[in-house]
Amino acid sequence: MAGEVHVISRLFVLWRSADESRRRFVIGDLWRDDGTFYFAYRDGLPAAESSGFSGLAEFPNCLAGQPYASKGYLFPTFAQRIPSPRRPDYAALMDQWQVDRRDDPFEVLARSGGVLATDGIELAEYRTNDDPLTVPLRIRVAGLRHYPGRVTAEENTHVSLVLDPSNAHDKDAVKILLNDGAALGYVPRCYAPLIRDHLIRGDNLEAVLRRPVVLADDPKRWQLEVHRVA
Repeated sequence: MAGEVHVISRLFVLWRSADESRRRFVIGDLWRDDGTFYFAYRDGLPAAESSGFSGLAEFPNCLAGQPYASKGYLFPTFAQRIPSPRRPDYAALMDQWQVDRRDDPFEVLARSGGVLATDGIELAEYRTNDDPLTVPLRIRVAGLRHYPGRVTAEENTHVSLVLDPSNAHDKDAVKILLNDGAALGYVPRCYAPLIRDHLIRGDNLEAVLRRPVVLADDPKRWQLEVHRVA
């Protein structure tokens, strides 16, 4: 519906390994309901543990599906990733991240990624695999360092999304290509089934490169904004 406010109520919680692969794993979900915040680990945690993940200190019980609850207050593990309004560059950050509701911690975390230099945790907006993608989705491009296309990429460039059925690591893999055919990277696994299904149906997806301000000093890092065009 035109003018409808898009409220983010759930986030993927990802962990990036420190080894050569730099692979991202969805380790859990962070959500809110009626003033209470919840966090729960996911079933796929052993795969992350085999790459070095040892759990989050605030959530020592790694049993999948067992939620932690915090009534009225966001867990410190995630709250510390939100810039203080007292920072002199706070307003500039919110504008550059395109945060419309600055008092909404989930919107700030989704737009910024909640990245800290001290750990490998990232946050991303949760979307179901049948999301219509009528509301633009910001995606942090995966696998950038493996492809030379990152060198020639330019901000606000339209890119192509193509299926990669021969990918040995992910049957749902979706590759991101620049206009000259150079590969830039991949859609992260947490969004790959969603994007794949839209492509298989022949939906018209518009995908545009955006520079993530939180990692603006990293020339290898890009975000992708994607939505379905009617």
